Amino acid sequence: MDEMKSGNMSLPRQRVSEAAFILEKLRQLDCYPEIQTQYKSKKGHLVSLMPIFAELVMSNEAGLKEHLRLIFLDISEAVQTGTTSTSD
Repeated sequence: MDEMKSGNMSLPRQRVSEAAFILEKLRQLDCYPEIQTQYKSKKGHLVSLMPIFAELVMSNEAGLKEHLRLIFLDISEAVQTGTTSTSD
């Protein structure tokens, strides 16, 4: 969102660092699977945040893109885990 406002100018390093920190902590967070209604995975919260992550994909910042890549891999695993546990 800030990147859209700044146009061609890059975001301040502090702002990128804050966003990267938050993405890293969200990825490290494990939630109790029994609380999740659809995805029985400790990473189900990432699935819920996917629309926000999808917006961040448009970022020009390579560091943020790497965090997003790892998050999307976790989301993929959570979705697979959720579908295999419900079909058993």
